Amino acid sequence: MKPFFIIPVLLVLSLAGCSLMVEVKDPPANNTSNINNANNVTCGDGIAQATEACDDIDLRGETCLTQGYALGGTLGCTADCSYSYANCQEEVICGDNIRQAEEACDGDDLGDESCVTQGFPFGILRCTTNCSFDPSDCSDQECSLDNFQECNPAAPNDCCPNNDQPSTCLDTQAGMGVCMQTCTQATDCDWSLECLGSPSGVCYYALCGQGAPTNQDLNAPCSFEDGRQGTCDISNIIAMTDDNFTTCNQSGLLGEGNFCDPNKDPWAPGVGEQDFCAAGLMCMIFGTDPSQGNCVPICDPVWERDNHTTTCTGSSHCVNLSTLVLESTDPRYLLRTLDRGVCTNDQTCDLLTGLDVLTQMPCNTPQTCQMAGWGSLTGICSGGTGTAIDGMNCIPGDTSACVVGLVCTIADPLHENDPFGTTNYACRKPCDATLGETNNPICTAISGSVCISTSRFFTSNHELPDNPEYGVETSPSPLGFCVPSL
Repeated sequence: MKPFFIIPVLLVLSLAGCSLMVEVKDPPANNTSNINNANNVTCGDGIAQATEACDDIDLRGETCLTQGYALGGTLGCTADCSYSYANCQEEVICGDNIRQAEEACDGDDLGDESCVTQGFPFGILRCTTNCSFDPSDCSDQECSLDNFQECNPAAPNDCCPNNDQPSTCLDTQAGMGVCMQTCTQATDCDWSLECLGSPSGVCYYALCGQGAPTNQDLNAPCSFEDGRQGTCDISNIIAMTDDNFTTCNQSGLLGEGNFCDPNKDPWAPGVGEQDFCAAGLMCMIFGTDPSQGNCVPICDPVWERDNHTTTCTGSSHCVNLSTLVLESTDPRYLLRTLDRGVCTNDQTCDLLTGLDVLTQMPCNTPQTCQMAGWGSLTGICSGGTGTAIDGMNCIPGDTSACVVGLVCTIADPLHENDPFGTTNYACRKPCDATLGETNNPICTAISGSVCISTSRFFTSNHELPDNPEYGVETSPSPLGFCVPSL
């Protein structure tokens, strides 16, 4: 009991002449009716009391600054009601994407600065790794070159940004370069491109095929570094080299039989998986509209012809698309393209025997085995049975003129001065040019004939093509015809 309670009692007893021993008891441990009682402190009730430094959001008015952190931050409170300094900062950290103190910028945090505020009307302002401005992609003139266009390495700002990323003129050799978008990860790049040399790289094609780092088979599934799947495209590959490598075409969502645009630019803005065929399919034109195609399965025509079986489903056959490049502006001019195939409902046949590749039976009457392209001994059953025999004139493209076993082709290629302009066509017997010219087993039965590969039909000297870029053809077409010798 407090003294001012004890003294009056003692005085009263003394005056009465009595002697009394008074027991003084301790107060209750906690007076719950007194909220100011120090013994009522509860950490976690949101009220900082007594010895509590803080309680939840009640920080007693303190901040990181008042606690001695020069750069401030957010002062916190722990579960045991003491201060948490985890989000307080006492020194600048370059690289945390927060522009502070003397930092001009930090990562993507440029403040309100841009190329314009830095004195350049065009371009994208960047931040260096030491948190200073990088105006190298700013320019006094508007960019004029798209990705993969040739550029001058001395004028990198001519390359236009892409995907909100800068593009640079990558020096490929002395005085020459190509515009390429920079990147730090695959998602920075367009469809079918990957970030080569990341974390600081450029968007480039994913390479595949023999000779490529991944060494994935041509015309087979391929993959990107980030796991995206695709098909190793061989549409532009020639047959003469063994170390061919090409690009991996990213797989889309269009299934077999879906309409597709074979001319769709995979690197144009806005394109994506909705525009391309799924893995294992190829967009092929079957009508007269060059922009209208269908997604069809890819197959191996050489394997099908050799084994008389197929990977195609149903009644489909594997059509060989190998041919000669006859466009003079193409760097592969007069060379043969690689054997590749697609599954179609066409009935394929062997030009040497005239028989169906799979069943080894004749083409369905009245069709006969006709040439499908300049680069393969695999033909297509089409047209009808004609009456013109070997050497008789025919009209180019007429599949109904010749008798069974003959094809309408250039009549006399070894003596033709202008094979592209000739109208001199005749029915000729197909032969396997790989078996020799003068002693070919098929042509020996035709007096005065030799087996000439179609690869020699269109050259000025009627020898194998000698391409300025690739050299002399080393893989000429196996498709030949028995024609008059020189």
